[in-house]
This record gives sequence, C-alpha cells and structure tokens, in this order.
Amino acid sequence: MVAAHEKSSRSSGKGGAHTGSKRKNEEPAPNKRALKQQRQSHRPHADCVIAAKELWNKLRLKTNTKDQTTEMMKEMMDLMEGKFSKVALQHDASRVVQAALQFGDEKQRKIVVKELCDGGNIFELAKSQYAHFVILKMIKYCSKYDDTVSMIVKVRKCPAHFLKFLQHTRFI
Repeated sequence: MVAAHEKSSRSSGKGGAHTGSKRKNEEPAPNKRALKQQRQSHRPHADCVIAAKELWNKLRLKTNTKDQTTEMMKEMMDLMEGKFSKVALQHDASRVVQAALQFGDEKQRKIVVKELCDGGNIFELAKSQYAHFVILKMIKYCSKYDDTVSMIVKVRKCPAHFLKFLQHTRFI
C-alpha cells in the first residue's frame, strides 16, 4: 500500500519528488558560485570591488547610526579611492560608487566627483546601462556644492555630446 502511494505521488509531481523539469546541463549551485567568482576575479580591481560590495550591503541598512555610516564610508574610501572612474562602468561596482555619493560627507563626495570628472569618461558613464545612475546620484547629492557643480560643468568641452543627450528620451 505504501509503495502505491509513493508511486502515485511521483507520477503526479507532488510530494517533492524530482519531476524531470531541471535542465540536464544545469550545474549545482556551488559550482555556479565558483564559476561566477572565477569570472569576476578577472575584472579590474576585483578584490577591492568584492570588499566594497560587502560594505555597500551594510551601508544601505536603515538601522545604521551616523557613526557606523561614517566609519563604513571611511573604509570604502580607503578601498576605492583612485578607482572610482574605472569601476563605475561595472554593474555591481556602480552601486558602490552610488553609495559613496549617497552616504559620503561633502569631502568624500568631492573626491568621488573629481575622480569621475577627471577620468574623462563622464560621457561614457552617462551612456552606460548601469553607470548613468552614478551620474544621477551625482546630480542629486552634489548639486548643492558649488565647487562640485563647477567640476561637472567644466567637463562640458564637447557640446555635440550634450545634443545627443538632449535628444535621448530619458533626459527629456
């Protein structure tokens, strides 16, 4: 009787039995994680980005005190200073740059904006699928400081680029 019950639950797909819907070439989760880490380790500044992503996960919690946020931002700036313009184009690292702009104090924000503007790729950032959010955060959190605005405006050497942005639907 028990065997008949098990057989009927297998054929109906209930009871946690394997129904055969899993792909044959799909690998188990531990192997996928190892492959993902291996792929990401070839990126520029991979170790710093991984450590900064851990800090980013802690920074975005609403339960942090001001002192905790300040301490984590100091750690992030130590890790990422000099690398912001290079990693801002990466999917996961652009979130780290956004967090630096959002949670940093005025001095830290100026450092990030200076790196992004001096890198000369601000137009590439604005066109990027992920990094354009960095530009939006830069405008949102740094527009109240006159010297950061002047750094951003100083980049306006090529008005032809701005005409392309004005025609883009996201910026209208």
